[in-house]
Amino acid sequence: MIFSIIKKEIKELFNKSVLITFIFIALMFGFLGNVFNSMNEGMKEKPKVCVVMSDTGELAMTVKSSFEFGADVLYSGESREDAEKICREKNGLAVIVIESGFDSSILRNEKGAIDILWLLEGIGVTNEVKTTLVTGLISDAENRISKYIISKKYDLKSDLVLSPIMLKETTIIKNKVVKNASPNLIMKIVQSQTFIAPVIMMMLMIMAGTNVIGSMALEKENKTLETLLTMPIKRSDIVIGKLVGGASVGILTAAVYMLGFSYYMKSLGMSAMTNIAPALKIIPLDYLFVGLSFLTAVLSGLALAMLFGVYSSDTKSAQAMSMPLTLLVMVPYFVTMMMDVELLPIAARIVLFLIPFTHPMTALKLLMFDKYDMVIAGIIYSFLLFLFFVYLNVRIFNSDRILTAGTPKTGRKKGLLGMFSRK
Repeated sequence: MIFSIIKKEIKELFNKSVLITFIFIALMFGFLGNVFNSMNEGMKEKPKVCVVMSDTGELAMTVKSSFEFGADVLYSGESREDAEKICREKNGLAVIVIESGFDSSILRNEKGAIDILWLLEGIGVTNEVKTTLVTGLISDAENRISKYIISKKYDLKSDLVLSPIMLKETTIIKNKVVKNASPNLIMKIVQSQTFIAPVIMMMLMIMAGTNVIGSMALEKENKTLETLLTMPIKRSDIVIGKLVGGASVGILTAAVYMLGFSYYMKSLGMSAMTNIAPALKIIPLDYLFVGLSFLTAVLSGLALAMLFGVYSSDTKSAQAMSMPLTLLVMVPYFVTMMMDVELLPIAARIVLFLIPFTHPMTALKLLMFDKYDMVIAGIIYSFLLFLFFVYLNVRIFNSDRILTAGTPKTGRKKGLLGMFSRK
């Protein structure tokens, strides 16, 4: 008897909704694993740099030897032009220029100057780790120079002995040139302006999408949907009304979150950081594009949520059907927070941009670097996807599948494909 009970429970719990959830979990985590594995492989490589020796003194050679030990030196010579050209051609990270008079400056109680031109392809953990490695090599060179000065018993200022190198940094990231700023500072500025969008999109879709799925399932379970369908109202009006209502609440929630986070960022003084790099500021027009990106993504997400809700027979199955939507939001959230989407392999980029929630999560970052074409393309794609999902929902509402979906019967087509057969 106990085996019969176990069998019954398994049949009830392991239903179609749970199976769909398992498939989504396997696919999404497999995708995330491949993405983060490629990121880890990139982090294992030594940073590629070009070294320009404008001084060949003993202390300058100490700096050069530090880079030869810890980095992949693509060029070592006296020409800045050649170094920059080679660095760009071979995807080098930085051009390190040990300026003339490096040794003599230190020996007369002045810091030796090193000019660094950073060439960043994007913002992400991989670039952050590699730039930290390069600055770590400079710190190592400083320690070696300090030990040399102490061993020779030069009569120099203690502050100079402890920190004998002065850095002059210029960062070129994509199409933007920022002078007197390190990559780590640039990354903080970009992240301070863009990290809010993924958080808002994630929380918005998880709450609003789950509510839409649960609402549809509850109406089917309580038989109120049957009453609604008997009223003299167009089925398409019912679909649009539910979507507009859900979107209104979702957008209001997003506005509250945005205002709250803006106040939080100002209290930390993060907004003042943009004055350091005015080229990376977000202009008022950009927020219009971000708003449209959010609106179209929310609409397409809620239309998809309604589709999941239609195929939920009760509130229990609605919980399982909410998981695929949650995963579709979480995947771009984790990826965009840790990596630059534009630096991913082409296959991974295609998969990510097929998910409508990726577009508002990346919109601010793209607009900072004048990628308006990509943002506009994302808005158009999300809107077309919204129309497609609305079409599917209307087809279901115009048939009896709105009442029978989620409860398959013998001889009836199951799943999403069944909606296209005529009754």
